[in-house]
Amino acid sequence: MLKSTADNFDVTGDELNLGRRLQTLGLLLLPISLIGFYFYNRPFACQLTQIKVDTSMLTTAQKFNIEKAAKKLDGVILKPGQQFSFNGAVGPRTPAAGYLDAPTYVADGSANTAGGGICVVSSALYQAALLCDLPIKERVAHMKVMQTVKPGLDATVWYGGADLKFVNKYQKPVEIDCITDESTESLTVKLMSEQKVEENAQISTREFPGNNSTMAVEIYKQSPAADKAAAILVSRDLYRTSLKATADGKTDNASP
Repeated sequence: MLKSTADNFDVTGDELNLGRRLQTLGLLLLPISLIGFYFYNRPFACQLTQIKVDTSMLTTAQKFNIEKAAKKLDGVILKPGQQFSFNGAVGPRTPAAGYLDAPTYVADGSANTAGGGICVVSSALYQAALLCDLPIKERVAHMKVMQTVKPGLDATVWYGGADLKFVNKYQKPVEIDCITDESTESLTVKLMSEQKVEENAQISTREFPGNNSTMAVEIYKQSPAADKAAAILVSRDLYRTSLKATADGKTDNASP
């Protein structure tokens, strides 16, 4: 039978000092552990850029399509050197895929097509990529000025045809955050990473009015590390600006 004595519970000075050291070490490591846990669960905590678009003037069907496309893009991660494709990420915009017929801009006129309105999403993402100085591999402008996007900063997409493509040039992964907000009737696109890579590029616009129905627009980009003289031409687009009457006598302004 074991007999407990006071000697069984004696603690030496060295053992007390060791215990205090371990306790101090634990307190020092706790903040580091918490930070590590935070970044493990949310590695893309640094915002590289943000584009917010007012969608209040769009139809209910257009807003529905925008939200559906945004959900496809939200959380997409681009590895270093990886090329992004809007059509590849979002997929076909068809009734079978759940998209609604909504006003859209097709060639030289307007029509209701499945997925109408999602060019608002591709245009916002295009602007975000420009600001982050990401190499644009494919982008097609609309032929007519949009309601929601300044001319020269739009990007039309059509599955099997026009696409938006750009490359993550950074040595860190980049995450796309794409959120719609019903309360503010807006779309917000963010590009996120583990840490701030560089300052945003500077984008400038030059407009050249043509005849009564056209306008030429040039977009210039100045990279963060470049001087003012190094601003380069990104695009030169020609837009229709006049509105024409449709068969029912209404003004043709359906392009989102």
